[in-house]
Amino acid sequence: MISNTPIRELVDSLHVFISSTATLKDSTLAVAGPCVTFNDVPRVGIVVVNGNIEKEQSEKAWESHCLHELFHVLGFATSKKFRSLVARDEKSLRKVFTGENAQREYQAAQGAFTFPFLHESGHWSEREFNTE
Repeated sequence: MISNTPIRELVDSLHVFISSTATLKDSTLAVAGPCVTFNDVPRVGIVVVNGNIEKEQSEKAWESHCLHELFHVLGFATSKKFRSLVARDEKSLRKVFTGENAQREYQAAQGAFTFPFLHESGHWSEREFNTE
């Protein structure tokens, strides 16, 4: 009987549900995140696309945006583990991402010692990256 079966036995992969709504803010293209996790691993997630968006995007831009939302489903900026790696930099008083691998790669590419500002929404600063 499904109602008595633990979710870990029902789901052994990631299931993503995609929906459209007319209730998102006009500039918000989509929202996404995990709905069910097991041992901090996303098992079920959702992507909700803004049905009010009338701007036409290139196929490549749309694919890039869909991938961006799938990363949110996987836990980027939405999981407890990810959020535990965000701290306030004592020198700049900005929020920074403290993940060891991300810091190492950012230092190698940029020469900076802290990964740049992370918005409350879980998005990197466009001022520093020009784009997400």
